[in-house]
Amino acid sequence: MQNTLFEKTPPMRLVAIVAVPGIISMLVSSLFQVFDGAFIPFFTGNTQLKFTAPRLSVKILKDIVANGSPSFLNNVSGRITSILMNIFLLRLGGAVAVSAYGVLMYIDGMIQPVHAISLFGFAYVTRWVSLSVQSYLSAIGKAGGATLISVSCAFIFPIILMLALAPIGLDGLWLNFPLTVLLAAVLSVILLIRMKKRA
Repeated sequence: MQNTLFEKTPPMRLVAIVAVPGIISMLVSSLFQVFDGAFIPFFTGNTQLKFTAPRLSVKILKDIVANGSPSFLNNVSGRITSILMNIFLLRLGGAVAVSAYGVLMYIDGMIQPVHAISLFGFAYVTRWVSLSVQSYLSAIGKAGGATLISVSCAFIFPIILMLALAPIGLDGLWLNFPLTVLLAAVLSVILLIRMKKRA
């Protein structure tokens, strides 16, 4: 009976029936959290943070740009690396390889190609190191180190490994990300040790 109902109902009406209630509930929940968690405490005086007139200066703007640059460069470099990775995947494995790589990158934890995940899975052992150190360096104002980790992880290491591992074919591409995060972890530890020695 339900299958007959779905077959006879116009697609746009089905979308409205299924999607709109979910959208409304998420919108109401989000608005409640924003007002209850962000605005109401300011107006009731139940928080140490207060609304003040903005006081921007050249130094503050420089700090904003410096601390935001790691994330910005990470996104830009990551997109360039993805384009190059897809070109190599198409040449070495065709559309199936591109699809498998997309599954690995965006649907972590679901059923994935066994051979690819066996090579790719090592990345999750060391991935947290560079992410944690990069966030820590950004938080304490060490934008140079955070940017170095960001660009190395998103662009420099992947490109170097892509070229270096090209002779072993598709396996080289599956190994690219695990080796990238491993190198990024090593770089992150080196930066932390150097920073500790200078302190």
